Parts: sequence; C-alpha cells; structure tokens
Amino acid sequence: MDKKVLALIILAVVIVGGYTSYYAYASIYLIPEDLKVFKDDLKSLENSTFPAENITEMEQAASVIGNGSSLQLIPAAERKKMADDLRNQLKPMQSQFEEFKQNFTNNREIASRYELIFKGNVANEIRAAYSDEIINLTDRVIKNLQKMAIDLENGDNVAYANDIREFANLMREYNKLAADAEARLQNVVNSLGG
Repeated sequence: MDKKVLALIILAVVIVGGYTSYYAYASIYLIPEDLKVFKDDLKSLENSTFPAENITEMEQAASVIGNGSSLQLIPAAERKKMADDLRNQLKPMQSQFEEFKQNFTNNREIASRYELIFKGNVANEIRAAYSDEIINLTDRVIKNLQKMAIDLENGDNVAYANDIREFANLMREYNKLAADAEARLQNVVNSLGG
C-alpha cells in the first residue's frame, strides 16, 4: 500500500476518533453542565424584570423633579451627601448589572461548542439569548446610574430628571430583551432535553 494512502487513512481515523471522543465528552459532561447554567440564567431572568408600576412611578418622579424647585437651592455639601447616598443605594444594582453582563458575555461563548457537535440550531438560540443588544444595554444602564448621581450632585434638575426618565426607558427595553432571552433560553433547555 502506498505510504501516502496509509498516512491519509491514519489521519482520517485520528480525526474521526478525536471527533467521536469530543462528541462523547460533550454529551456526557458539557451538555449537562451547560444545561445547569442555562436553567440558572433562565431563573435569573424570570426574577429580574422591573414591574411596570415601578417604571411609571420613576417617570412621575422625573416630572416632579424636572418641574420642581431647583436642586441648586440645596447647599452643595448636602447635595454631595444626597448623591453619595444615591451612589450607595445604586451600587448593588450596578454590581448586579455588571455581573449580569459578565455572565452573558461568558455564556454566549458556549455556542461555538454546539456548532462542533452539529447542533447549529442550539448555537443560534444561545447567541440570540445572550445577544449583543442585552449586553450593550447593561453598559447603558451602568452609565446611566453613574450619571444620575453626578447630575444630582451638580444640582441639575433637568439632567437628573432626564436620567430618571432614561432609566425608566432602559428598564422597559430590558424587560423586552429579557423576555426574548427567556424564551430563547427555554428553547435551548428544551432542545438539550432539560
């Protein structure tokens, strides 16, 4: 037998054997572990939406602040204390969104392994669930929360009111994206037999 043909046969056996081993490893270990992650994220998404009445209350508060007495009437030291208190109140929410962004970014990368085991539909659903839109939205929320405290400290009623309105809009957008991600993750869980 020709050495080239023998080398090609050996190479084909090695590739098929390697792929079979990876497929078995993915089926036995990776898919069950991923399924736990997806189920946890699904539960997290179910519990993370913002009630519509809270969003409406924020918009009403923004109108009151925007049309109310100037924040400049409050002494600068007191405004700074109010802004620091607001920063402390918003810090857990900011941390939650930062963690959310990190988890979504990491979990999105899981999709590539499903392409390797010929589950392209699952890979597409994973990428759609952990979309760039929702990851970018978390950045916008974090910036908005930081700006809110700065505008309060600066005594800018209009900017502070606009920050609150923007936060309300971001929460509406988040609720829509979270609902879509939740549906897609449910599809992924169902496809993987969870």
